[in-house]
Amino acid sequence: MVKGSRRRAPRLGQNFLVDRVVCERIVDWAGARGRSVVEIGPGQGALTEPLLERVDRLSVIEIDRDL
Repeated sequence: MVKGSRRRAPRLGQNFLVDRVVCERIVDWAGARGRSVVEIGPGQGALTEPLLERVDRLSVIEIDRDL
């Protein structure tokens, strides 16, 4: 589950996922199991955690310095 809370930055078009079931479904749908993945804008890690359980390699790129 996503820890803490943060105000989104509208200029970055941020929307934070918080529902673990939805995150799991997104990751399953992406078919990333056993692959190398680049996650753009990992935010608070809602997708990062389930991705780490499935992929061989994960690189993340975040431009929001507050995250």
